[in-house]
Amino acid sequence: MSAAGASEADMQWWQDLYANRLAEKPAREAGDLEPARAWAADQVKITKSNWREHFQTTRIFFPAYRDFFDARIADLGLSATLRAYLPPLLPGLAGAALHPLIHTGWGAEAESPLMVAEGLAYMATAHQPLGGDAAPNALWSPAAAGPIDAALAFLTDAKARGLARVAHNASQTEAYRQLRLGRFQPRLIAFDDPALPLGAALNEIGPLGLPAAAEPLNDSIEEVTALLAAALCGSDNEFFVLHGLTSLHAVLALLPHLEADDQRLALSHWWRAAMATLVAQNFPGLSQTAALLADWQAKRKRSPRHRLTAEQSDWWQASVKEALASLDEHLPKAVYVLWRWTAWQAFSEATVALFEGAAKNLLRPHPSGPLHDNLWTSDPASDFAKP
Repeated sequence: MSAAGASEADMQWWQDLYANRLAEKPAREAGDLEPARAWAADQVKITKSNWREHFQTTRIFFPAYRDFFDARIADLGLSATLRAYLPPLLPGLAGAALHPLIHTGWGAEAESPLMVAEGLAYMATAHQPLGGDAAPNALWSPAAAGPIDAALAFLTDAKARGLARVAHNASQTEAYRQLRLGRFQPRLIAFDDPALPLGAALNEIGPLGLPAAAEPLNDSIEEVTALLAAALCGSDNEFFVLHGLTSLHAVLALLPHLEADDQRLALSHWWRAAMATLVAQNFPGLSQTAALLADWQAKRKRSPRHRLTAEQSDWWQASVKEALASLDEHLPKAVYVLWRWTAWQAFSEATVALFEGAAKNLLRPHPSGPLHDNLWTSDPASDFAKP
């Protein structure tokens, strides 16, 4: 909000709204923001020797992990802490619908030690592998298909179509219902269930095509940003595709803090999580996304590098301000990400046109209500409820 020129009063209003302090227009139900809970595990201390032993413990060990990462950042600094502790957490970055990754990456972009410590603690306790120990040893290779070609090959394969139903059916069983993790996350957790074919299907994709460690990642980063912008627009703003967009921005904010090999692992694990999300959500808008990407691939070959004009910069800032009128925090975050990617001036004109198209689709009016009342999204996963 500050980057878009919002006033201090506007930002305070938003915080009061988000924390349910505005009685006339609460942002959520009263029970959605719960007070801290006491657990017997609160007495456990996370140390350098045991910090990997309590992954996937949901909220139970969060305070202990937060205190640990607070201390590590105080001792090592933010960047060195990320370089040392983020790589072991990368295989589980899909946990809690990618929110822990988002918190960590956006905290790194803001250079906030407190936010990064919270994010790392969240990544540890919500750690969610996809494919488990059967994941391929080589997650990336310069000889493999790149992010877009690999994504389209996997998502359009006839065998992949049945995976969405498998994930849904698993999430409806009593064992998964007892997890009490909503509707989406159980479908993602199913990818780590050895009794189901989901993780194996993800692993069969093989390595993701990324350049050798000594080579720049620029082209691959442009591909993944185009992939998610197209997927968001093609899916008509599907809610979890939007989280794929904001989590990718988090990954890109974290890359400068990592060694070259770990940068590629971060992109590979994020890409696998994106593929699992699209399957879990029943391939939202796949045909439209594929068409957008085919058009982008054709145009990119002859598209010059984009240079942001003053007029374009003004349009993006105005668009972010317009998004801030929404009472749903996801909308301004998504438009902000597309703006930031454009402002980097690192991509082609074809890619920036894709960003602009996605932003316009987010901001256009919708019959279900005005912009300030809702973030409108499609929900292909609701098809599972149909006979």
